[in-house]
Amino acid sequence: MEIIQKVSDITNLKYNQVISSGEIELVNTKINFNGTNNLIFIHNPSNVKVQIVNTDVTFYGNNNLLFIDAGKFKYTFSLHMYHNSVCHIGANNYFNPYGEILRLRCA
Repeated sequence: MEIIQKVSDITNLKYNQVISSGEIELVNTKINFNGTNNLIFIHNPSNVKVQIVNTDVTFYGNNNLLFIDAGKFKYTFSLHMYHNSVCHIGANNYFNPYGEILRLRCA
């Protein structure tokens, strides 16, 4: 199992990857990799800091792709991904207008 709780943890990954084309900020966020060959790709063409706050992501299987487009809002969500799944979070999404956390499952 590999865990990311701060940006510096990304460099310690051996069996999974996080690729970003710009700056990332992780605040009170935990990403668990319980499998291998999982990829988080953060697309950031405008070089805006991508803020992922109060987020919990768990990969329960292998070969998953989480694609996040940069946006002007902080991203706050809970996501569980299982084998061979893809989740695309488009640019400038706003998930929690009332402070609730959006809970997603991809299988």
